[in-house]
Formats: sequence, C-alpha cells, structure tokens
Amino acid sequence: MKYLWITITFVVLSLTFKAAPIALADTPVEGRAGRAELRFLEGMIDHHQMALDMGNDCLAKATTETVIT
Repeated sequence: MKYLWITITFVVLSLTFKAAPIALADTPVEGRAGRAELRFLEGMIDHHQMALDMGNDCLAKATTETVIT
C-alpha cells in the first residue's frame, strides 16, 4: 500500500510540473506551433458550441423524466 501512495504522489507531481510551464506562459507561442495551437483552440469553440446545441435539442425533445432532469 505504501508503494501505491508513493507511485500516485510521483505521478501527480510529475503531471503538475509538466503542466506548470504551460499555465505560466507569459506570451503566446509564435511560429508553426502557435498557429497550430490557435487553429486547435478556434476549432474547440465550434466543437463545444455544437455540444451545447445538442444538449439543448435533447432537453427540448426529451420525453422521459430521467432525461429532462
């Protein structure tokens, strides 16, 4: 059990340290990587809007109480 907690702690710390530079970036990435990141994020706007639209359609057409709530 001790080794499980050590492993979990190591994984969490590794992911935290890997994500920290991304979260603390002062400026946008330039060049090809920056363009790819921007294109991805712009695509996510449409993707999430479609998810909201589908959810609203499901609520509007729902016939069972389980789906409505």
